[in-house]
Amino acid sequence: MRAIRMRFTVRRVMVAVAIIGVVLWAARLKYLSDGYSRLAFLHAAMSNEAMMDSVGFGGEVGHKGEAAQAHALELHHRGLMREYDRLATHPWESPPTDPLAGQAWSIAIPEPPAPQYMAIPEPPAPQ
Repeated sequence: MRAIRMRFTVRRVMVAVAIIGVVLWAARLKYLSDGYSRLAFLHAAMSNEAMMDSVGFGGEVGHKGEAAQAHALELHHRGLMREYDRLATHPWESPPTDPLAGQAWSIAIPEPPAPQYMAIPEPPAPQ
């Protein structure tokens, strides 16, 4: 029995490239959506921590200036949490710029560590 031979035409190659592009685009959107969900969770935790600082933990109320600063930080993180929650369902949009950090929160893959090379031992000094 002869093997079925499929001919490569320009149309078939273009369709294959389009399918691969759609699959890669969907995978990237899923990756970004998961990252934005993690950032929303992180900012929710930071907002809760700032809230505990603003009202005082265990009934202890801190200084008035520190409480106001912690409350402002809580509102900041709560706003970023809402924004990243929204971005988790709209991953094709750009992330917000964090005014406290001065740059957009990135979900980029971290740089790999620099390679570790073995140290070459020094030759013994002549005597």
